[in-house]
Amino acid sequence: GLNAAGRRRAVLLSLAAGFADTTTAVATMAFTQVAGHGLVATALSWTPYGVVVAGIGNVLLTQTAYQAGRPMITLPVISAVTPMASVAIAVGILGEGARMGAARAIAAGLAALLTCVALVILARSTSTSPGTSLQWAGGNREGKST
Repeated sequence: GLNAAGRRRAVLLSLAAGFADTTTAVATMAFTQVAGHGLVATALSWTPYGVVVAGIGNVLLTQTAYQAGRPMITLPVISAVTPMASVAIAVGILGEGARMGAARAIAAGLAALLTCVALVILARSTSTSPGTSLQWAGGNREGKST
């Protein structure tokens, strides 16, 4: 991610930021379960420290992704990866059950697939130079008033 350039950099950093959001959510969930056992149990647990580390990493990755200069790639990728990764972690690792019938499961799978396809199309169709699609309020692309 850090050595890549252009669209590839924006996509890779956005994917990492989306996964970091999910990591922070999992650490926060673990923290809330431990916090119910009292202050001493919380202080002796890894969870408050995990939330802090995950939060710092999350902010750094998200800001680095946005600094790649491709907001039309960064925001949609982060917004799509976070819930999909969260569901995968919840069902696959944490043992949460998805309470839905076959039709809803198929619909959810198709929605996830279409989202991925749309993100690939978006990443390939954005302008080649960062910021060229942004229009300054009341002016042209160079920021000069019209």
